[in-house]
Amino acid sequence: MERIMARSVGDRRTVLGLLGVFAAVTVLLALTGTWSLVAFLVADRRRELGLRQALGAGGHRLVRGIVHEGARAGVAGVAAGIVGGLFASRLLERILWETEPTEPAVYAAGALLLLAVVLLASWLPARRVLAVDPVEALRAE
Repeated sequence: MERIMARSVGDRRTVLGLLGVFAAVTVLLALTGTWSLVAFLVADRRRELGLRQALGAGGHRLVRGIVHEGARAGVAGVAAGIVGGLFASRLLERILWETEPTEPAVYAAGALLLLAVVLLASWLPARRVLAVDPVEALRAE
């Protein structure tokens, strides 16, 4: 009986296993892509950030502003992803069992995970602002 059960759900397990691997790769790509973009934007704004520090803005305030910008973009991306996911969920309905394709807990967990990834990917390059010497940043341009 165990063999019969294993054969009956074997294809679904394989497909869901592959979906899990692709989901993990997607999160990794989201992390590296967001980090790369924010790192580029921070490097591009180096003179501006150095000037703000020279005029008295605290480094932690600048970091908070950069992370806030990343968070806004992340919320917009997650909102668009949820809308797209609701439309695409009908395609996955055939391979899912014992769960609904629009399970709120899954959408909430995915949204929270991606927002955490975006915040981490924004914070990593933004903290380099604390090491920027305002005089060197202004002199470099």
